[in-house]
Amino acid sequence: MFRDMFVFGKQRSGREAAGFYLFYWLLGVVVTSAGLFMGGGWRFQEGFAEDLWIGPYFFAMVYSVMLAFLVLGKKNKLRSPGLVVPVLLSGVGAYLFGALVGLIPVAYLTTTEAE
Repeated sequence: MFRDMFVFGKQRSGREAAGFYLFYWLLGVVVTSAGLFMGGGWRFQEGFAEDLWIGPYFFAMVYSVMLAFLVLGKKNKLRSPGLVVPVLLSGVGAYLFGALVGLIPVAYLTTTEAE
């Protein structure tokens, strides 16, 4: 279930895609949580308030779309017009609900065949 997490070109089964989803969701949570304590403000409260906006909106959206493009790139499917929809859904889902929803289309993309 958690094998080859950094091999983006692998075609995964449903169970492996669920493991991929959990792994990258937890990784995103850890990175975002670490960013909460490294804010750009002079005081902790300023940095914390700034990162509460950056984390769920900006980071989750960029993170989900970046992973989607990594998967498509490793599978040589960047020019597939039908797979643009999951990438867009990933970005919109991440913007609205965070990485919890934004990574679902990415997990789906890992189940497609490589060219």
